[in-house]
Amino acid sequence: MVSTPAAPGLDRSLAVTPAEGGRDAIREALARHGTALVHGCLADWETADQDSPAIRALRGRDRERYLALPGAARARFAASRRLLAHLVAAALDTRPGELELGHDPTGRPRVRGLDEICLSLSHTGRLLLAGLTTRGLLGVDAEAADRALRSRSLVRQLCTPWELGELALLPEAAGDAGLVRLWTLKEAYTKAIGQGMQFPFTEFGFGFGDGPLRLLLPDGRPGADPAWSFGSFGLVSGGEAYRVSAALLDEGRAPSPGLVLDAEVAGAVTAALYGDGPGP
Repeated sequence: MVSTPAAPGLDRSLAVTPAEGGRDAIREALARHGTALVHGCLADWETADQDSPAIRALRGRDRERYLALPGAARARFAASRRLLAHLVAAALDTRPGELELGHDPTGRPRVRGLDEICLSLSHTGRLLLAGLTTRGLLGVDAEAADRALRSRSLVRQLCTPWELGELALLPEAAGDAGLVRLWTLKEAYTKAIGQGMQFPFTEFGFGFGDGPLRLLLPDGRPGADPAWSFGSFGLVSGGEAYRVSAALLDEGRAPSPGLVLDAEVAGAVTAALYGDGPGP
């Protein structure tokens, strides 16, 4: 499948580990584009420490949900939040333990007291993926590149009538890769609008070709809102191939180096969360 041009900031993900956190690269991406995507291997971000900064950062229903999960699911949940807390801490030049992670009414992850940023999270197989933007609304999604999606019932739930027609014209291998890309783009878009899979995937679409990514109506005509931008690309992590997609609604905010690079801002956020004393 031909590579598709992606919007700046949505065209790559930074590989990060707890030991080599890539803080400078994260902050550079945010300063340039207002958006940063990061990914890591599940094994690198797992922790058995019940009192780690990422676990202490969970509050309210997120902490209750974590404690109620069985062992493997709890480990994955903790690892994904650990990566997310690392991303936010890098953006604010602070420590993960000084953040409180939760979610908004739509289920989107958030940092309490900090509405200037939008977060998104995805995990599949051994891959963890997180995104942060200061520009508007963001959704990210990842799937195994070889995921089988060609069952008749699933394709009809995934594709618009126009997409079904385009899919029928593709060779099998290109069609399979196109369906995985389509799935991740639609997941990313519905996450960005706070709907998840509650919004029918047959109500909007994307092309299978190599042109710029843009939102399409069910009949294949371009959508009307130019504020949306998208990215979709392949990556290899832990020896496995994945497809990653991102959707961004630009609300007119310029990339905000002040939010990312100004130590006074990070200090003000910490003070708002915890008063004048040190964080936990």
